[in-house]
Amino acid sequence: MDEKRDDDLKKQGFKDSLSGKRDQLKGRIKEGIGEHRGDADLEREGKIDQFKGKVKDTLGKAERKIDQSREDEDL
Repeated sequence: MDEKRDDDLKKQGFKDSLSGKRDQLKGRIKEGIGEHRGDADLEREGKIDQFKGKVKDTLGKAERKIDQSREDEDL
């Protein structure tokens, strides 16, 4: 296996997960502010950000899982 490619996949997985967590947090904040102000658009935007964040986080976890399975195959 190409070690450089595996390292890139692992790093990308961590980056995607981190970005996803950040989007989820941003979404929760927007949703909370929207609820507090009675701003349905901001609240909806927050929910969308949270969903996108969950997708990114899941992608990152999958990338790391693929990397781990490649490492296990090499053993």
